[in-house]
Amino acid sequence: MKSTFFSKSILFVCFALLGLNAQAKTIYLSASGNNTQSGLDESNAVATLGKAVSLCSSGDEISVSGMIDLSKESYDADGLRLPGLNLKITGKEVATSGFSGSAAAIWFSGNTSITNCTFSNNQSTTGILCFADVDLTLTRCIFKDNAGTPLYITNTETAEAIKNTLRIEACLFASNVAGEGDGGALFLDNYQEGKTVQLTIVNSTFYNNQADSNGGAILFSSLQAGSSVDLINNTIVGNKVTIAVAGGAGLYFHSDAQFGIKRIYNCIIESNMAADSTGRIPNCWH
Repeated sequence: MKSTFFSKSILFVCFALLGLNAQAKTIYLSASGNNTQSGLDESNAVATLGKAVSLCSSGDEISVSGMIDLSKESYDADGLRLPGLNLKITGKEVATSGFSGSAAAIWFSGNTSITNCTFSNNQSTTGILCFADVDLTLTRCIFKDNAGTPLYITNTETAEAIKNTLRIEACLFASNVAGEGDGGALFLDNYQEGKTVQLTIVNSTFYNNQADSNGGAILFSSLQAGSSVDLINNTIVGNKVTIAVAGGAGLYFHSDAQFGIKRIYNCIIESNMAADSTGRIPNCWH
């Protein structure tokens, strides 16, 4: 009897120790960091996002201090593709912590939560931050003065059915320019059959963003049946599209987005400008 009790006690201690080892850790990323360091505390912070992610396991958190220079990352033809880890990225102060200087897209392929970060003066012909088949939460983030759509959300062409939850809360999108693309601040393309998204944008502001084509602030390229978009307590003002045949300077729902559910509550959508004077709705096009 005592032997059995002793054996169970040993097993309990072993499992407890395994649980401690499996706990999520924090990796520190700083504008004054150095990639030769461990990243395990603030005084040993690393300098690049790629290095920080390489030190992470799924479920870990990256703590960001200062504005990280994304021009120091190692890009390939598609940009910077991060491994499929579930990550939290948290800035110390939204006004002084974040990322700038990117010359290409940054692709996330794991569930991602980003809080208190500013993304400014980045550029990409695809999107600044790109997400494919992932859950995404953005809270108290600022996207400003980027040359390229700040958020590009899409599917991969894999066959499995996936339901992704996307939430954007208390964020600011200001003075971003999509250039020749659609969606000055956000582009969503839920094109793959069998894959659905539930997007909620709440208490956020979209101001003075621009696209040459459709969707000066937000463009919904396609939504599958079962997908939904909820816009709650948002301000979407002063955005524009510049090509004469374009429309939806505030919001643009492409015809392929007709299959999803759209709900707009208590939002201000005004003073958005389309160059077209032929009768297209300047603020919202469906």
